[in-house]
Amino acid sequence: MHGNVPIGILRRLHFRIAAFVIATILIIFGTFLAYQLYAYKHKLTRLELEASTALCQTLTSSLEIAMLNSDMQAIQLSLDAVSGTTNILRVFLLDTLGQTQASTDRSISAVRFRKGDEGCRDCHMGTEKHLLGTIIAQGDEQVLRVVTPIANKPQCHACHGDQALYNGVLVMDRSL
Repeated sequence: MHGNVPIGILRRLHFRIAAFVIATILIIFGTFLAYQLYAYKHKLTRLELEASTALCQTLTSSLEIAMLNSDMQAIQLSLDAVSGTTNILRVFLLDTLGQTQASTDRSISAVRFRKGDEGCRDCHMGTEKHLLGTIIAQGDEQVLRVVTPIANKPQCHACHGDQALYNGVLVMDRSL
């Protein structure tokens, strides 16, 4: 009470100080929480990239025998087996010209990818020439694209010659 006139709660100094302190704490906490969420998502994406890269390297090693025997059926069976794994959307092989040679997604079986296409340009036209993976958008979904080069080893030279460093790439798309 101020004299005989009551002071409203919104005009009291204690209320204003308390509201300011609470608002400040909420802003600081919200900022901290947003940063923690961003850092956690970044860490999960990095772990997903590492796991996907290891899987692609293992798959590439296991495909070598089928490639040396030109056994496209064995290559396709291997790709299909891997694509049945949780959150793997598709796996495909591209030759050095970007032509799809094998794929778990029949809709891209005749597609030729270009260096300027989304998911390709990050490595081919970006500043990172040895990028292992990139995030692309497919509709409302974010996809982690992991690309593993297939080295042109001496045992490959009978079919591919010895001029190129790589014979193509293995590409894996995983939903995030």
